[in-house]
Amino acid sequence: MSQTNARVLIIAIVTAGILLLGGITWAIVASPLASNEQQTAQDGTSKPTAQDHTQVNQDQRESIALDAATAIATWNPVEDTSRTDALQRASEYMTDELQDQIVATEDPPTDIEWRSAERYEATSIPEVEIVEDSHAYEHPDTDTPAYITVKVTWQGETPDGSTYAGDDTSQPRYYFFAFNDDNLITDYTTASR
Repeated sequence: MSQTNARVLIIAIVTAGILLLGGITWAIVASPLASNEQQTAQDGTSKPTAQDHTQVNQDQRESIALDAATAIATWNPVEDTSRTDALQRASEYMTDELQDQIVATEDPPTDIEWRSAERYEATSIPEVEIVEDSHAYEHPDTDTPAYITVKVTWQGETPDGSTYAGDDTSQPRYYFFAFNDDNLITDYTTASR
């Protein structure tokens, strides 16, 4: 082989290597498959990415947290023996283990909210909202909040349809819900103000 042919062969091999490395780098860094942006299938429809699934999961959890907080904070002392009745109504959003921790009590609550509602024969009508940017802890593997915080305020609604804000009630109340991968509540706690 002549020196010219050898040089052409070496240049061709080096060029092919550079192109191969460039293609690999593009596939890893710049290709649409490597980005978190939503992908478009050949038929023009969008294919969800992992980031999309995380957001859908988060939206579902927030919706469940709002529903659970509404159920937990809706009680009627004329029909309910205690707030445990409301917890049992919210149990559909909970894991079996958490449901098993709900213990019925025979003694009615003695706090001012309950006594006030009892006096007016009122049902609590909660207003619930997600507390944005309050999810301090995140799951390390998904970057989704480990706890979803819901702020609850309520009014009492009497049998004649009139409402009242309550008698020196401790509002708002905050609920902190933890979820498992199946979007069931695994734990919750509550705090006033």
